[in-house]
Amino acid sequence: MVLIIHHHVLKLISILITLCTLSDCYDPLDPNGNISVTFDIYQSTDNGYLARVTVQNNYLYRHVDKPGWKLGWTWANNEVIWSMNGAFATDRGNCLGYSGSQIPHSCKKDPTIVDLTPQVSQNRSENCCRGGLLSAWAIDPLNSFSSFELEVRNLGENPLGQPPTNLTLMAPRPWPGDPSLPQSNEDNIIECSDHMCPIRVHWHFKNNYMDHWRVKLTISNYNYKEKLLRLERIGSTILVSAKKQQLTASTALNFQPLGSKMEFALFWGIDFYNSELLHSDKGRQGVVTTEILLEKDPNSFTLRNGWAFPRRIYFNGEDCEMPLPDTFPMLPNGFVVSSTHLPQF
Repeated sequence: MVLIIHHHVLKLISILITLCTLSDCYDPLDPNGNISVTFDIYQSTDNGYLARVTVQNNYLYRHVDKPGWKLGWTWANNEVIWSMNGAFATDRGNCLGYSGSQIPHSCKKDPTIVDLTPQVSQNRSENCCRGGLLSAWAIDPLNSFSSFELEVRNLGENPLGQPPTNLTLMAPRPWPGDPSLPQSNEDNIIECSDHMCPIRVHWHFKNNYMDHWRVKLTISNYNYKEKLLRLERIGSTILVSAKKQQLTASTALNFQPLGSKMEFALFWGIDFYNSELLHSDKGRQGVVTTEILLEKDPNSFTLRNGWAFPRRIYFNGEDCEMPLPDTFPMLPNGFVVSSTHLPQF
């Protein structure tokens, strides 16, 4: 996470804060991904200053889902949050030194800030109130950030104010996937769950054409718990192939090729159609499916030894630990590959 302090009177201060181990932080598919927090002191007042805080998700395919982010810090002196728009402090703290109607929004030395929900009509600010949710930058850049404004008073001996310290950003992690492979060689399916986790991803090879090949991708939600969200966001699924494969079409999901050699493909739902993945119940299974077309290099394409399967599957930014390649389904004995021209959609 990156903290950027803008102070229009003095100078620009930039602080890099690491919130994870080196092995967790670096992602070869998204080497520049991070979450930045900008504390912009844009105006001085008689008693303090006004600031705008922006939380920006710079990850390409990782989003912040419910219950949303929480932001905390420690004041350098005895500052108080006099008022706030677009978010709120969870605890007022000790404000015994103030009386009457002039009570600060929060007097805590180390406040925790939570985003307002979209339904709130009062105390809003520009680009606020997303309920703590941040979309992935590559999927929905307009909703990948959230801002709120605050008035800070009681600055002490420094009339220009000092930025807060000990910044802490708390955000939920999505469910990881538990992959498994079917025992049958008759069906080309990879499962990204053994029902210990609620999400399963099927990668089903369907057709082999002269210049392309077709795959059916199915994402299933096996969450049966009524107390959890009735609608689960698809967010994003990223599939990584071992060979360079040019993705040319997807029938029911948005997609974007990634990587310098286009060896990765990012998929996410279409707004107002399948951007949310329904939970399953006794009479219905929550499913989203699409068919995708990939260009084929006749000199390297094969169905043997699991070549047509992805080597990595990520769901909502979580890496599914894939089985070894020699456990992938093999081409059945006697199977004849047909080479036909690609039909029109």
